[in-house]
Amino acid sequence: MSATPVSSDPNWTDGNFVITSSDGVKFKVKEYNLYWASPVFAEAHSRNFSGKEIELTDPELETAAILRLFLTVITTLHLPMDQFKDGDLTTLTNFLFFLRKWDAKQLFPFVLEYIHAAVKGAKLSPLHVFQLGAQIDDVDTCLVALRHTAGYDPWWGPWWTAEDDYRPFNACGWSLRFYKEHKIPAVYLLALNQSMGHSPTHPDGWFKEYLERAKKEEREWANRAW
Repeated sequence: MSATPVSSDPNWTDGNFVITSSDGVKFKVKEYNLYWASPVFAEAHSRNFSGKEIELTDPELETAAILRLFLTVITTLHLPMDQFKDGDLTTLTNFLFFLRKWDAKQLFPFVLEYIHAAVKGAKLSPLHVFQLGAQIDDVDTCLVALRHTAGYDPWWGPWWTAEDDYRPFNACGWSLRFYKEHKIPAVYLLALNQSMGHSPTHPDGWFKEYLERAKKEEREWANRAW
């Protein structure tokens, strides 16, 4: 057992299955909700744990914040997007990694639809959603971000041009802090820069092609005999 002090989540107290997050918060849930959402939970219980209790250990992906998102989605089929602060989508990104880790395949596209709708509705910045898509290696999310950049900053008024729409994606204007904190994978950054260089007003039309080239080059480099 972990040395982390354990507390109980006040909103998740009804259920026959107990999950303890990596940061020491205990959740009680109904087992059938877990099992339909993630076969890995069922397998982990049957093979490695006695009773209906699992203690999670991943300090980034299995925190109380991530578990609250997961349990909310599997019990309400709703993702409350208003809790995510634009510019800091770390929790949302880690939630998607959590879904992959626990093989919740049917929930992944469901959550992405919420993210796509948020960027289309100018609720999240296209650049930060692009960053999220790059980190989870989902080219469609990156394309949604690129295609819905126009109009995100309407206050610029009549001086705003088609090329200005994509100015946030011009890496020349990024700060060192942005580079360090947002950690866009190299193949995605290269594809973005090449797409912007090819067509500053329509990089979305070229991004997928440049990304495929970059990934091919990365594979060839990895397989190169030294």
